[in-house]
Amino acid sequence: MSTTNVLHHLAKKLDEQRETVKEDLIRGNSSLENYQKLCGVARGLDYAKQLIEDLAKQLEKDDE
Repeated sequence: MSTTNVLHHLAKKLDEQRETVKEDLIRGNSSLENYQKLCGVARGLDYAKQLIEDLAKQLEKDDE
């Protein structure tokens, strides 16, 4: 598996986890503490995905 494929796979897994967090937030029956935790997890997943996407773009650019 190429590096780019690995990065795309990781991004997909982050999306799946983000969707799970989103569903938990939508249910809305969490304490304020849990809500804040889920929001932090969502931000972290978004940030990690952005880093992976940036790295994948850079690797593709370097290959040209």
